[in-house]
Amino acid sequence: MLRRGGLFLVLILLGSLFAGFGSNGELVSADSGQIASGNPFSWNYDNVKALDRHGDIYTYNDGSDGARDIIAFYYAAYPSVVSMRIDLMNLKVNDENNANWYVLMDYKSGGATWLPDGLQGSTSMEWDVAVAIYSPSGYRVYLPDGSTLDGAVTGVTFNAEYDLIVVQLDASRLPGYSYTNTVNFQVLSSKDFNTVITDSLPDDLRYSVSSNAHVGTAKVAFVHHGNQHIGYTDVFCGGIGTGFDEVLRVHDQYKVPVNIHLSGVILESMLWNDPHCGDFNFKDEINKGISEGWIGILTSSYGQQIMPFFPRDLNVKSIALENTLIWEIFHYNPKVAWVPERVWETKLSDDDPYNGVKSDPWEYFAAIDPADGQPYVEAVILDENTHGSGTDTNGNPINPRKVYRLPNGKLRIFFIDDWLKDTIYSSSDWDSDSWTSVKAHWLDLALSSDQEQIDVYADDWEKAAGVANWPTDPQDYLYAVRYVASHPWIQAVKLDDVLSWSSGQGGRFWGDGGDYWPVPGTYSEIGGTSGYGGTGDVNGDGTADRNAWYKDWAINYYPYNCPKSAGALWWDAYQELETLKNNGIYNNLVKMAWTTLIANLYESGWHDGLTGSISGWQKEITSHLRHSLAYAYAAWWLNDADKPLLAYWKNVDGDNDNEIVIQNDRLYAVIDPIGGRIGWLFDSNGHVVIGNSMALWSGTEGDYNDGNHIWGLSDAHDSGTYENDYYQLSIIDDGTDGRVLIAAKSPGGFTKYIELRKGWPYLKITYRNVTKTVYVKTGFSPGLSDMLHNGKVHVGRVWLYDGKVAGYYNTGTDTLGAYVIPGPVSFNRGEDWRTLAIVDEIKFSSDATFYLYAGSWNASVFGKLLSEPIRGTVSVSPSNPSAGEAVTIYYNASGGPLEDSTSLTLHWGHDGWKDVTDTPMTYENGLWKVTIQTSANWGSIDFVFTDGSAWDNNGWRDYHLYLAPSDVPGSVYNHLTGDETSWGNYLPAPNTGEIHDGEYVWNDASDDEHSTRNYPWNSENYDLMSVRLRADNEYVYFSIKLGDMSSLGSFGAPIIAIPINTGSGANHTVPYDGSLSYSPGWDYWVTIDISKAGMPDSVLFTEPGVEVYDSNFNKLTGDYYAVASKANGVVQVAIPRSLLGNPSSVGFNVLVFIGDSRGGTIDPGSPRVVELMSASNTDDELGDGSIDAAQTVDLSNVPFFSNLAVGIAVLIGALLLFRRH
Repeated sequence: MLRRGGLFLVLILLGSLFAGFGSNGELVSADSGQIASGNPFSWNYDNVKALDRHGDIYTYNDGSDGARDIIAFYYAAYPSVVSMRIDLMNLKVNDENNANWYVLMDYKSGGATWLPDGLQGSTSMEWDVAVAIYSPSGYRVYLPDGSTLDGAVTGVTFNAEYDLIVVQLDASRLPGYSYTNTVNFQVLSSKDFNTVITDSLPDDLRYSVSSNAHVGTAKVAFVHHGNQHIGYTDVFCGGIGTGFDEVLRVHDQYKVPVNIHLSGVILESMLWNDPHCGDFNFKDEINKGISEGWIGILTSSYGQQIMPFFPRDLNVKSIALENTLIWEIFHYNPKVAWVPERVWETKLSDDDPYNGVKSDPWEYFAAIDPADGQPYVEAVILDENTHGSGTDTNGNPINPRKVYRLPNGKLRIFFIDDWLKDTIYSSSDWDSDSWTSVKAHWLDLALSSDQEQIDVYADDWEKAAGVANWPTDPQDYLYAVRYVASHPWIQAVKLDDVLSWSSGQGGRFWGDGGDYWPVPGTYSEIGGTSGYGGTGDVNGDGTADRNAWYKDWAINYYPYNCPKSAGALWWDAYQELETLKNNGIYNNLVKMAWTTLIANLYESGWHDGLTGSISGWQKEITSHLRHSLAYAYAAWWLNDADKPLLAYWKNVDGDNDNEIVIQNDRLYAVIDPIGGRIGWLFDSNGHVVIGNSMALWSGTEGDYNDGNHIWGLSDAHDSGTYENDYYQLSIIDDGTDGRVLIAAKSPGGFTKYIELRKGWPYLKITYRNVTKTVYVKTGFSPGLSDMLHNGKVHVGRVWLYDGKVAGYYNTGTDTLGAYVIPGPVSFNRGEDWRTLAIVDEIKFSSDATFYLYAGSWNASVFGKLLSEPIRGTVSVSPSNPSAGEAVTIYYNASGGPLEDSTSLTLHWGHDGWKDVTDTPMTYENGLWKVTIQTSANWGSIDFVFTDGSAWDNNGWRDYHLYLAPSDVPGSVYNHLTGDETSWGNYLPAPNTGEIHDGEYVWNDASDDEHSTRNYPWNSENYDLMSVRLRADNEYVYFSIKLGDMSSLGSFGAPIIAIPINTGSGANHTVPYDGSLSYSPGWDYWVTIDISKAGMPDSVLFTEPGVEVYDSNFNKLTGDYYAVASKANGVVQVAIPRSLLGNPSSVGFNVLVFIGDSRGGTIDPGSPRVVELMSASNTDDELGDGSIDAAQTVDLSNVPFFSNLAVGIAVLIGALLLFRRH
């Protein structure tokens, strides 16, 4: 019968609960809580009253013999309903036209012994009711006197999909019946109204079946092995009707237990890709199945290397890696192991000293886990046809449905029913002979007197799921699960549970078949008893070698650009790790080395068929197992307390090319000649920032970029890439003189320089001789060890200061990998998520400098780096010019983008680029120079350099020369000194202000700037310490002290803003930050931007360094002044009272922003206001989006007298006092 979903029944898909096993191995039952009915899944084990052998029938060979072959009878009694069910060997559509079925019930004394409808013979059971079933709508109920009972049958259901008939009776219509009575039954079949009984249950009608009876069960274990390398895969969710999810879904729907194995590498794929399969998340579904008891987990090797050919400790490490993942993800301790490719080889079966077996299976599977003192594994799963083809220690053939133990007592063995795992898929006609044979097979196990047998279906999960090129139809497997779910005499089990059952038949453990040494080999398709890949002459000596696949791979395969074979390469990596272990070194980079090696030993030596060559994908993965050396060598550096600044040549990855290693106390980087790329970059916390070598390699056997691997500084241009070309590498400075500098000359003509100094958590990258747009990609893997255990959970985008810092931060390990890109570099594209790496790309069209940051979060270095683009050196004469003077500007082009230029022009203006002019420069004594006559009313000169095509614009910040004002009132000079010696020193309580000795003073609490982590300088640069205010008839003066001002004149230095309310408070906005409002309102806005390049230190300046705006944000001109002192951390400003409308009092606040050096502010990932005057802390003040704090001061209470006025007043007072005396 082809797939038919309930031919006479709309299936209500309700999960049923089956009989399980208690701790003593006895059957126990669980009531489903619903009436057993025509729904085949509503019946439980307690309802099954009898089983009958298949094939014990009178045959007609008319196509309906299976419908007359009774195999099970069920009974469920309720106060008002009697439900009975007959399981048949094979019920097809329309078989009711060719068969009748009868149920005889004996529930009281007396009754009849004749058989209904003239059936031949009689019964010894005196029945009280006989139910005859002819079709879903044709039936009779006979009474002992030969009459029929109307209205007794309430329904008959035929289900050809699951081969069963259900009849329901009205209990009240059955004479003398009580649902509490014990009932005896006989079940008969015949050809349609033929008098010959074709089958009966029991076989002998002198006997009957009691309603108190129980039956045996067929114990079936469904086992699925899922394995794909670390990368994107569609096996989890598949397509419509395919995928691992379909397997989970059917087991969940019917709560049929299932055993699953997901290799360590596919678990990594699951964690990274976090597949959502429509109605569930894949990982969550497994956890749900574990908690509900229908999923058991198996363990194995993390990378599925073919284990016998590797040393014990490598194998144990691989099991421990996988167990750790299983516990972290599922909180499950597995007891049963999947043997990779079911290769069971021992030192006796292959004693080749070089490429034979290096460890026996029990040495690694049964090794003791130091975490709990128990063996990692208690049992393994092997193949019946190969491993189970021998005899036990008593010389007897084994029964593969039993559980055996190794004679050394180390492991128990479950055998796969090889016939079952293939027969299930042999036909999608569930009435076929092959499907009938499966059902008969399970019936035989249920009827067996040996109830300690187990039938193990075990194969690749992809096979049942119909994915990864398996030609199977998932509907076949899904039907098998549904058949088990609908027949509670078949008991699906978890293998871990089986191990805990005690024997009821005198064995040492449940299912005990005795002691047995498995026959060495693997499953038949890849070699059988001849070992992994069968036999072949792999070393050319004319003799056949066992395990030919492994040996061909280990001996004959030399990965691309490598001087050694695969076997020698993995051995070198292993030996390096052993040396680390012997030296007591086990840090995070050692762990990454092990992970890389084991992951890339994946299915070691797989070939395309027994006589085929090594698979292409196998070569691509194998070629990169040597990358574990890069992590191992770095582990020595990590363990070194000194970590000196060095650059040196070293072959770190086992190929034919030497690489350059650079290191300091913060970083370790490997520069590869292919592409001049950074293959690995590690920080001093032992975390990976670049280098995901354990992820799947695809499409390349060499150290080239592929879909999952984009090494650092991979170069491209508009018509191609240089990432796969060899660069000319050289060490210019090796660290001896305090600097490491590496040059990598590209085939495109440009050279990239990589610089490192002591203490730097970043690399300085400079590209020279750039003549066209260059694109530079880097794949970041910050905190890779955490990514392997938690996927993307802790990895987030970093996008600071409008993309000037772009990268990724791992909160789990406090690891940041990022580009820091001052101009002229710009961000091009990013957030390209690969496997265990995320790729960003930057671009530039001229010589450029940028930085690769690697390490713990420390945004306070970004301001310095973003203030150091590629540029020349500028000096001026006089050094502190005044407005009205002639100024000579000198430019040393060396190191800048114009260093090779033969003519230069100064492109300049003043006071914010007014009156833009181009003036040719002259070259003299290695310097370019030009002299500009300034005007007395200028506040600054703004300039950049160009040769007509290239520019030096200070990384887009431009160059600025601020001019000291030519005529400054004396009171301004007295106040704006850059220190507070002429101001008071009194401070009130923190976050309060008061007038003291004629001066208003605010004492701001320290360290209460906004809690953002993204300050580009030390946070003290933005921390208000105090604000002082004075006034005289001409000016209002402010003296503002910050915790630090080392950022003066740099990207990210603060902008000080003073909103002043002189009465109306007309404007309630906050310039620079549209997310905030200023509820007190302001009439004037004062800005001092000390982030602009060239900002003078402790020298008086005027606009455009300080600017005043009215409430319409129109800039006002006037004689206002400011000064900033780096040493004292003080900003002081003087504003004419007349410019403010001669107020008698002012309301004000002081707001701190982060400047972008170009007149704007940057977004630090918080409100752009990062500090202000408020009685509460800054976070609380800004929390509702409104700044409500302001200080109001009556200017008459803060009078200022000049030093001369103070002196005259003191003199007059003294004279008056003398005269009085």
